[in-house]
Amino acid sequence: MSPTRATLPGGTRSEQLLLLGLLLVSAAVLAALFLVSVHTPDGRAADEHVRVWTVRELAGLQPVGAFLRSTFPLVLAATSVVLAVVALVHRRVAPVVAASSVVAVSVVLARLLRERLPRPPGGTPLDGDAVVNTFPSGHVAASASLLVAVLLLWPRRPVPRTALVLAAVVLLATALGSVVTHTHRPSDVVGSVLLVAAVSSAAVLVARAAAARGRSRPP
Repeated sequence: MSPTRATLPGGTRSEQLLLLGLLLVSAAVLAALFLVSVHTPDGRAADEHVRVWTVRELAGLQPVGAFLRSTFPLVLAATSVVLAVVALVHRRVAPVVAASSVVAVSVVLARLLRERLPRPPGGTPLDGDAVVNTFPSGHVAASASLLVAVLLLWPRRPVPRTALVLAAVVLLATALGSVVTHTHRPSDVVGSVLLVAAVSSAAVLVARAAAARGRSRPP
């Protein structure tokens, strides 16, 4: 295997600690964001202020936002499937398992949290009902996790910087599309990104641990 190819991103000790830190920080900030933006009056007011400002300033982008919001997940899903097939052809199973885990766990967790987390009555209605919980955004969670899957399945390491920049632009466009189309609050989309960050960190850590155990076994 050439030095530019790898089954997963590098596995140095410092990178493992960085992933563990990202997992813990993302989970903690996700919980704090929900408690503040949903369960405190000041947090709900700030969230609504950002939402109104975004919708007002980017009102002209609503049709574009709706198109991107519906298109990006399909494009990302198709891309990840193609990369997964290529990876399996080259017998790179670990990144396929990690990428699949990130998408599946992120989407399921986002739905469970949105259905089970309580949202107190009051505040400004969104889609006609302020009581229905919209945190986190399942759509953004799906898009973000598919982006991570594409990066994990990318056939060469390191992933080109242009690909990382493009991924960030795609994620930002999807998040803004969910806000300007009155589908989600800013806290919903930020919460989804934090959720995917935590799940992705955990998935890569588990994949690396499994790979390390496999190497340590006698032939």
